[in-house]
Formats: sequence, structure tokens, C-alpha cells
Amino acid sequence: MSNHSQWLTSIRAPISWSSRKSAALAKKFCVPAGLRYAIFVQNGYLAHQDAGFGRDVLSEAYRRANLVLSISEDTTAVTRLLYPFLEDRQILRLTLSVPPMFSPGVKQRLIAYMPRKLREHAQRVRLYLEQLLQNGWQLQAIDGVGEEEVAAALARSSIFLSFSELEGYGLPPLEAALAGNLVVGYTGQGGREFFAPPLFRPVENGDFLSYVAEVQRAIVDVEAGVLGTTEVEQQRARLARMHSGQRETEELARFIARVRLLMTPAPAAETALSNVGQVLHGRGSGAA
Repeated sequence: MSNHSQWLTSIRAPISWSSRKSAALAKKFCVPAGLRYAIFVQNGYLAHQDAGFGRDVLSEAYRRANLVLSISEDTTAVTRLLYPFLEDRQILRLTLSVPPMFSPGVKQRLIAYMPRKLREHAQRVRLYLEQLLQNGWQLQAIDGVGEEEVAAALARSSIFLSFSELEGYGLPPLEAALAGNLVVGYTGQGGREFFAPPLFRPVENGDFLSYVAEVQRAIVDVEAGVLGTTEVEQQRARLARMHSGQRETEELARFIARVRLLMTPAPAAETALSNVGQVLHGRGSGAA
């Protein structure tokens, strides 16, 4: 189980699961035992994938869930589209925190990007930009490194290229903005709620001409000192407050409060918990 699951179990609350497979396991183990449970949806665009279980099994798992945690407004909307029987009172928002290491450093004329998703788009935009960059501007791919290395690279760069696609929230562009970058590119849908100017410059997926033009405008703005303006600093400060550890803790506390209200004795709880733990850790058959 995840750390959150262990923590919730340790205070005698229902188990909380985040994966599609575990949502289906909820139907197999929790429902027959009378256990209450919550599902944490981190990406609504993946919530329908069966992970070896039938669609009806997943649908029933959501139907029986007491609470659903959602990572973003977009994830909530997509999840409700998939499972329209969910009620507003069942869905709670959990805003993930971003570590303080994602903060500005000494800025260089660097344009950072992550080529892992939409690699062909990243390669195409890089090809176009390489013909146009002047005044010492360079492109830097961030790939295959740990979180600390990512934070260090974003602290140095001044512009970040977003190639997010069908994201539940989209942390890389958010982390880049908190590290003091202008962010140009795709919202990934889930990032639309924070993709606002002047820090963010959204581009429609696949519109390469507009993408390159927005990067050129961002270069002009950086050279004019936009990263040090009050408007940009205030927006970055708002984002930092919204994605602080304190905010995440407060929202988890609200979730726990809702859980406590729902708690009732459940028959065969210990047996069900043991069965679930065996399957999640590969000691059971895992058959649906």
C-alpha cells in the first residue's frame, strides 16, 4: 500500500487506494466485508482503464465508494463523466504540495523541457527553435534524472516548454513556474486551472507555429526583466501557497474528518485487510 494508505489504516480509518487495480480490488474485498473505502483519482483520463478487470467491476467499485479524492477540477469533471452516479458530496479535492526545493536560482539564458511525453512534439519544437535562438540562448533537455537534479535545472532555466498530455494536474509546468520560469506550451488539460498569464503562455496541442512564436515572445519578455516584476512574483507566491505542505495537510485533515463521520463497525474487517494486503504485495492470486 501507499504511505497514505498505511497512515490512514494506522488511525483506524478505511483504506484509501489510488490505482485502477486497487479500485477493482475494493469491490472484491471491501464490499463483501462491509468495509468503507475511498478512491484517490490522480488522473481522470486513466480512471476507465480496466488494468485486467472488466469495466463493470470498476464501475461498481466507484458506485460503492464512500468518498472519492480528486487531484484537480479537470479530474473531477472527467471522473463524473465516466461515473455520472457520483454525487458532489462524495468528491473531495486534494491539492498536492510541491517541495520548497522548486524555487528560483541564478537565472541563465536556458530553455528547459522534458522530452519524455510527446517526444516527437518536443523534437519538432527544438528543431524549429534551434534555427532561431540568438544572444546566447540554449535549449536543455531534462530527462532521466532525479527530483533534486530536476529542481536544480529549473532553478537555472528561465523558460520551460510544456509538453503535457492528458494529465490529471501536470506537475512539471507547475514546478517550473515555482522555480521562476515562464512556461510555454500545453496545459495537458489538468493544468488549465493554473495556466494563467503572465507566468504561463498556453498553446494548443500541435500548433507548432504558435508554440515557436510564444517562445520568441517569452525570450523578449525575459530579456526585458519580466521575471523580476511584481506581477510575476505575486503569481508565483500565490501558486506556492496553493501547493504548500500546509495546504495539503489541511485538505487531508478535512478528508480524515469526513472519514470519521462515516466510520461504523465493519464485520470481518481484519480478514479483509489481510487479504487485500496479500494481493497488493503479490502474495495472493489477484484474480478478479
